[in-house]
Amino acid sequence: MIPEPNDDRPEDAGRLRLPRSVARIRSSLAGRPPRQLLAAALFLGTLTTIVHGSALRGNWRADDGDHLGFALAHEPWEYFFVPEVNRAHHGATITPWNVLFYDVNLGLFGFEPSGHYLHMLLLVALAAWLLYAVLRKWLDGPASLVGASALVLAGPTVHIAQFLMVGHYATGLVLCLVATYGWIRFLRGGPAAWLAAGAAAYLLATLCKETCVPLVLFLPMLGEGSVRRRLAALVPFAGVALGYVLWRRAVLGVFVGGYSPTGEGFRVLESLRQLAEVPRLLLGGGPAGAVGVGLLLAAFLLAWRDGRIRWSSTAGLLVAALLPVVPLTILPGIRAADRFLFFPAAALAVGIAVLWPRRGDPPWRLVPALGVLVLLGVGHVRQAHSIRGELRRMDALYDFALRADPQTEGLFVESDHGYFREVLSKARAARDRYDGKPPGRGLVVLSDTAAALPALAGNEWSGRTYYRYADEAMRPMTATQLATAVAAQREALERGRLRELRVELKRESGILSWEFGPWNGEYQVNLPNGGLRLVRKGAFPWPDDERLDFTVCFEGERTWVACTPRLGLPPGQRTLAWARPGLEPEPQASASAR
Repeated sequence: MIPEPNDDRPEDAGRLRLPRSVARIRSSLAGRPPRQLLAAALFLGTLTTIVHGSALRGNWRADDGDHLGFALAHEPWEYFFVPEVNRAHHGATITPWNVLFYDVNLGLFGFEPSGHYLHMLLLVALAAWLLYAVLRKWLDGPASLVGASALVLAGPTVHIAQFLMVGHYATGLVLCLVATYGWIRFLRGGPAAWLAAGAAAYLLATLCKETCVPLVLFLPMLGEGSVRRRLAALVPFAGVALGYVLWRRAVLGVFVGGYSPTGEGFRVLESLRQLAEVPRLLLGGGPAGAVGVGLLLAAFLLAWRDGRIRWSSTAGLLVAALLPVVPLTILPGIRAADRFLFFPAAALAVGIAVLWPRRGDPPWRLVPALGVLVLLGVGHVRQAHSIRGELRRMDALYDFALRADPQTEGLFVESDHGYFREVLSKARAARDRYDGKPPGRGLVVLSDTAAALPALAGNEWSGRTYYRYADEAMRPMTATQLATAVAAQREALERGRLRELRVELKRESGILSWEFGPWNGEYQVNLPNGGLRLVRKGAFPWPDDERLDFTVCFEGERTWVACTPRLGLPPGQRTLAWARPGLEPEPQASASAR
């Protein structure tokens, strides 16, 4: 999709008497008038502040409690270089930069979330500006600025700006763009320092998110430089990619994989269907998204007719953007323009810039490209509206968790499967640790979902005033409300004891395979530090020498939850099988749970 490059006109730097390599880098940077770069930086920074500035008023959200606790408990060298620590942070991907983002911000801003969000907005603006700088290697100023602005306006960028837990996505895109810029400068005759800088940026990008790794497949497709120089430039990038794959195998026990477990659930046609939906989701979804796809196709055909499309770079861009998304089509599925589509959104921004009319084109050529840009903004508005209520709820829950008295106050969360019990309690423990307070009794978090209910034995939950989020505020529960909720949970657990349930585990060569039954659907796996929602059958990396303690629950209806007792897989034990036969015929009413 990238057109032929513009000619650069570096100014003479010989009179500065700088070292040759430094002088050549300065000369190549001078190819773009600094005033244009500065003006673009000012515009994109202002646009980012206007569009995403509300994040500066946000509290901790989503996974923040978990990441804050992990950053305080471990040193950077541990979560970057010790496999056991890396695996403890995330058992499916290698993302040490995710923890570093919090570590750096804690050192700069402490437990003041506004500083953390400021860091995030700076990354978003920097990514947009770097995209502008890269696009200027081929396109004129207006088209490049439109493409950079499209990244700021994209729906997934709403999720990036509003959730600190995805700071590594923004950092990864920044580093990918630096790597791309270094690649281009070297292949256009620049010194080897550009290539070294690009390869170093690519190495760091792979430690941010796996979505950055396929960049090595895209760069050679740009068509820059001679084939010989391109192959030479590919060597350090390919070395980084190979090293990453080997390190991933050492850390996680597998070469490929992601959020989704391997095994049952992958269907080629379904994955292709979801991937085909990505443009429509990015352009607003629904009828608006369909119109946007039509306009995008029209703009593409016009550019193709004029010979402005380079098929190799278009294919490379699509592969690099969509390949990391394929595992997500299994679980959780691609259903919204959220953070998982941030890199596809960047690819779409590049496409909008390339398809933007050039000087001298008739005015009507602006219609399809401008329509795509407008509908991208529609997608932004829809995403911002869809998460607004949940942002308020999470802000309130975290605020309560950090200021509540654990001795006299507790928290009740509706429809929670152990998630908020984990992240909120960890946030409170992390804040106390940061303040130098000794560990105290943890915050008690109850739920109206029996699968996430802490042990009721011993009445550990009693003797407190419980608060829940209602009418956009934390409000105390009455004794009747609390008693009704606890009674419903106990009844659901009692009913679940009459239901059939099976658990089979097998561990071999760092891979843990499971199969649950007999119900179809998602199962809740409760671990000592939280929970997971897993499909009925699959596999996941798990060290052979690490103990696994857990319970498994299946919530067939709001009226019953079938749970196992506490099960354990000691180090060295390869298999586990547990089964409970049904004690009564399955009523017809629960067929929807199958």
